[in-house]
Parts: sequence; structure tokens; C-alpha cells
Amino acid sequence: AFGQISEKDILQHPIEWYPANGIDLRLGAAVGEFTATPGAVGKETFDALIVATGAGPILPDYVRLAPGAILPLWNQGDAIRIREKARAGAPLVILGGGIIGIETALRAADAGMKVTLIEKMERLMPGYFGPGGSAVLAAVLERKGIRVLVSRSVSTVRNEGAALDLDGGESLEPTLAIVSIGARRDPALAARAGLQTGLGIVVDAAQRTSAERVFACGDIAQIGDCPSRCSVPEALAQGKVAGHNACGAPPFLTHEPKTAALSF
Repeated sequence: AFGQISEKDILQHPIEWYPANGIDLRLGAAVGEFTATPGAVGKETFDALIVATGAGPILPDYVRLAPGAILPLWNQGDAIRIREKARAGAPLVILGGGIIGIETALRAADAGMKVTLIEKMERLMPGYFGPGGSAVLAAVLERKGIRVLVSRSVSTVRNEGAALDLDGGESLEPTLAIVSIGARRDPALAARAGLQTGLGIVVDAAQRTSAERVFACGDIAQIGDCPSRCSVPEALAQGKVAGHNACGAPPFLTHEPKTAALSF
């Protein structure tokens, strides 16, 4: 999003790799409905199906009040819009101190922006670290020139996002704000197909859904009572298990979740 890497460099494979390996890649092709048994997906048929639709960003109501001034960072289109607005020396506010928010803050600081990171919780990433680990993380960010505010959130958006009032009384006037406060899964498509769903699509350790030949992996998958909180390595591991098992290659592989890691 801040120009340190080109768009082609983030691709897992170049576009031409897919047809060369017998893969019919269809970009921008939405699936409206599918069946949970081998058969039709729209006008297509399948012997096995993998659902890897991920999750979407949680967007608070104030984002709608500031179109173009408060942006999510979730996909390539978002990154392009942010890059068009990013300027060295300009003030940037990042709302949300999770993995995406922290990585974004680091990259923005490297690009020369004046970064303020705001987290609603009392410390950074309490789901991953204890108080000591959170304090170390905050210290790392501050050494890189990133201002970290915890136990704070936006109370009011003024002037179409040009001013953000915080619940502690402080007001900020960023050139751009990026919101990254979590993910929301939408298993409605799978539920309409008759799959067992909860917060995500319920799968076993083999990434198999309640339908024998349908698998799910990544953020949309729910193992046990909770959906996955996938890092990239975790999502790739689940995808490999789902792909192996969908192809019917015995024996079934199973997946054990790994701990996510941050790079600084």
C-alpha cells in the first residue's frame, strides 16, 4: 500500500502459471449458489469443492461518513487507493492494533508517514500476548516513530473524515485514516447449500465440511467452537490439506493449527 513492493511481487504465481499447470483461473467470477453434493455450481459441475472465501473487514458506521478519507486495507483495490493518498511526512491514523494494523503502521512509518496507531483494547493484541509481550510490541512501534494510543476509540468524525475526535477528548486531523478492527465471516452461501455453519463453515481436522466432498479452509473455516484466525502460513497449511483431501489422495491429511508470527 505504500510503494515498497510492486503488485506483481505479491502474487503467489504469475497469471500465466495457472493455465500452464492445468488450472482454469476465473477472476471476477462470483458464485451465487452451489449444492452440497457433487453436482452443479451455477453452470459448472464438480466432483469435489473447496470453499476458501475468507472474510471481510468489519467497518464501523463512521466509515460511511468519510468516503475516501477512512479506508479499509483488505484487498488489492484498497491498497491501490491507499497508495494514491499516501505521502511522506503526512499524518496517518490507523484504527486497530491487530496484525494488519501493526504491519500497516510499520510499512507506513518506513514510507516516512507520521503514524498514530489507535487500539480500543487496553493493550496491543491481548489475544496473542500477555501484558509483557504487549508492552514490548508497543515499545518496538514507538522506537520506529509510531505513536501508540490504547484504550481509545473514535467518538466523532467531522469534516468528512478530516477530523477524528477520540473518546479521551483528543482530536486528530489526519490526511488519511485506515481502519483495521477485525474480520467478519459470511457463511450464508454455505448455509443455503445445507452445510453446517456457525460463525464460519464447520469443518473437521481434514478441512471437511458436513458434506463429504465439500471442504473449507482459511478464515471461513470453523474448527470446533470458533472460526480460524488465519495467518498466511496457517491459511496455506489448511489449503494444502483441503486440496490433498479434495483430490482423494489417501490417506486423508489432517491439520494442526500453528502459532502466528509477526515480523518487524
